[in-house]
Amino acid sequence: METKKDLNVVEVEEMAIETKRLSDSADRYLMEMLEEGKFQEIINGMVNFGSFSLKNQALIHKQMPNATELKGMRSWNFYGRFIKTDQKGIETLSPTFEKDGDGKLAGLSGFKVHYLFDISQTEGAEYHSPKCLKGEVFKYIEGIKEGLEGVLSWKTKDGTLISHSLEDTMNRIFSIDGLSEDERAAALVLDVSDKLLRRKIGSPAFSGLNEEELPDIRSIMKSSIFYIVLNRLNLNSVKLESPELCEMPSEYYERFKENLNVIRQVSQIVVNNVETLVSLGRKEELKRVAKENYMRLKSAGKLPFDTEESNELENDSPYAA
Repeated sequence: METKKDLNVVEVEEMAIETKRLSDSADRYLMEMLEEGKFQEIINGMVNFGSFSLKNQALIHKQMPNATELKGMRSWNFYGRFIKTDQKGIETLSPTFEKDGDGKLAGLSGFKVHYLFDISQTEGAEYHSPKCLKGEVFKYIEGIKEGLEGVLSWKTKDGTLISHSLEDTMNRIFSIDGLSEDERAAALVLDVSDKLLRRKIGSPAFSGLNEEELPDIRSIMKSSIFYIVLNRLNLNSVKLESPELCEMPSEYYERFKENLNVIRQVSQIVVNNVETLVSLGRKEELKRVAKENYMRLKSAGKLPFDTEESNELENDSPYAA
């Protein structure tokens, strides 16, 4: 007779087999893309799915190359959207973690299969993407500048904070005549992207291909990061510079994945910070507009509650100054 413990062991073993199958499939598919010279497709995938690992990006591209916005079923339900009938989820790998005696996460224990669905596979409430709208990066550029200064700052081993100011960059950007708002915003995020890239490839831990092995690799990485960041943030794009992957020695492919990982990491750091700061800017603007509407109604005597409730709302609500 199988006990609960026996069943758990079987489940773990089956999960390990399934995740290895997916992992191997992702590795093979990514290798096929490199061998076939599909650099553009790899980089395009990072525009929408840079937060996913290279393995998961390969799995997404293999199963649904035209996907644009992915979430699990529960996440879509949270946004008031539901999976259409007969839709098949996209298999991806999701990490699992061990817990200590206090129930706190204690470390990575393995992976499990996690199913994602594209927005095209769902229906329901209108969905508002976190992606920036045209003109939003410039609209909130001051807050973005301060946030990106934090990205460029770090602590030394002895705890000393090394800060980095973007004031000179901003002054230079705004001193150039004839630039559009989008061009000024792009200049800021690309300056930060370039600084992060130089820091990454200058690190002793970097193990990707260098320019002695693949000429112009730094220029290719820079072009890729700029392409991802500008397209994701709805700014004016740049032409993507692609390497001749078909002419690359096969033994270089594994190390080239490290270059791809740096491209993904740097672009995602910039995109995540800008999108977060734009989201905060949107919320602050909504609060400001709501408070203005509230005060206008109050001054006109049109609030649908008494003075005591009005004062409480004015002082304690998120719309208060």
